[in-house]
Amino acid sequence: MKKINLLIWNQMDVLRDGTTSDEDYMKLCRECIESNDIRFRIKHKINLISNSTLKEQKSYKINTLVIHLNCNEEYFHLFLEPIKYFSYIYDEIIIISEKKIDKIRNIFDYDNTIKYNIELNELIIKQECNFQNNCYTINEIYKIMNITEQNLQMF
Repeated sequence: MKKINLLIWNQMDVLRDGTTSDEDYMKLCRECIESNDIRFRIKHKINLISNSTLKEQKSYKINTLVIHLNCNEEYFHLFLEPIKYFSYIYDEIIIISEKKIDKIRNIFDYDNTIKYNIELNELIIKQECNFQNNCYTINEIYKIMNITEQNLQMF
């Protein structure tokens, strides 16, 4: 929470100093909105884990990431950090798999924004990642998910 708050404060300082071009200002506004969404998700997770009665509400469209995870189960551990990272970027993650995903489910049991094998019929999906081959390297996973090690260190 401290990292994201510092990031937002720095973004707001730059926005308020009045020396940025219109194009840079708009870009930074968009980044600030995205950072604030991440902050909301962090607060939401804290409330879930602490069983808080105080809950921040969100009233705009839910961003959903669907991960089709049908590689060999021995590679599931490579997906843990990316799933954790994306749980701050998206409001909801849905993992679809024909494999036994109990390990993943148990690791993220504290987070009700990560769902498993549910119907996708009426959902608005912002992004999908498909892992249908038997095996993947960490670099292949990062490429498909469009992330880097640096992204994962953010939270």
